[in-house]
Amino acid sequence: MDASTVHAARTAGPGRPPAEPCTNIGRLLALQVPVIVKLASRKMRMGEVMRLSPGTIIEFEKSASEPLDLLVNNVVIGGGDVVKVGENFGLRISRIGRPQQMILALGGEDDAPPPTDEFPDTNA
Repeated sequence: MDASTVHAARTAGPGRPPAEPCTNIGRLLALQVPVIVKLASRKMRMGEVMRLSPGTIIEFEKSASEPLDLLVNNVVIGGGDVVKVGENFGLRISRIGRPQQMILALGGEDDAPPPTDEFPDTNA
């Protein structure tokens, strides 16, 4: 990938003109994006949600030792393990997507490919 020109990773779709290249890579790299570490998720009936109160425990079908997902703009780009950094929590990244996947994540959920667990293991 040429450092001075980054071509949009998505393809043109119906009603959408072909993506124009971004000639200022600095502007792209300066974007602030939401970075989320996802503990787990589950679906609940609305009645169950309405009965939630302080002290309620919601159980998830995920082992406490399983790696957590790393999301950018609500798109999974990698994952890792929880670590303690002083009095804060952190994420030790054990798998991360390719730069193209990260750029796709900037387009939001509609333009991004489906989440994948096919990230290279950085410990190998």
